Amino acid sequence: MEEATSICLKNTATITEAEMLMRGVTTPRGLESAGIELEVCKIIDWEEKGGRGARVGLQISDDDLNMAFGQDDAWRALVK
Repeated sequence: MEEATSICLKNTATITEAEMLMRGVTTPRGLESAGIELEVCKIIDWEEKGGRGARVGLQISDDDLNMAFGQDDAWRALVK
């Protein structure tokens, strides 16, 4: 959990944004549940190998991501 929180804090502008993103994901089980929900919605593909060996792949096309985030300055800087 500490690792997920650390990653979240590094990728948000404020602590308030990080807290909002992590709401409901306060335990390893909560983090797993969030991953399962994303997989069910076909947003990610989760290849479970047990423990920390799982692989996660994004299942959204580049075009869809650009359409959704194209107006976001942080996104545009990321994809340059």
